[in-house]
Amino acid sequence: ICRCDARTTFYAVATDPTNDQIIYVGNDRSRISVSDDGGQSVRTTIVPVGQAQEVFITDLDIFPGNLAAYAATGTDLAAYASNGMLMRIGDNEWVAMRPQKFIAGRDYVQSVALDPANPNAVFLAGSNGLVRVDSEGPAWLASP
Repeated sequence: ICRCDARTTFYAVATDPTNDQIIYVGNDRSRISVSDDGGQSVRTTIVPVGQAQEVFITDLDIFPGNLAAYAATGTDLAAYASNGMLMRIGDNEWVAMRPQKFIAGRDYVQSVALDPANPNAVFLAGSNGLVRVDSEGPAWLASP
């Protein structure tokens, strides 16, 4: 599904819960690959890295029907620190979103999980603890 060099490590894979032909794969080279046909063809995006050299795509989650897709980026290795969470905003276009008090190059997001009732709400776990994010609003809200 990804034509990458031999040094690439894959950290994340996710399928659409309602269509197993839609597959997302994330690696340690700032890339998210997407297939709509079970891996027969692939589109790969190099995601925005900001000040980091490269980011690890550590987790992916897709809302049923491929309506929304999110990726966690990060590791505790300083040279590969995170850009926070990535949100898909187009067919194969991603944008970075960061929690309040998130410092790119130091903090990281390890896991992402969707709220099953709301494709615009996600939960993040990482170096800043657990955070609930509502992408329709401007604020990142700390979990209770």
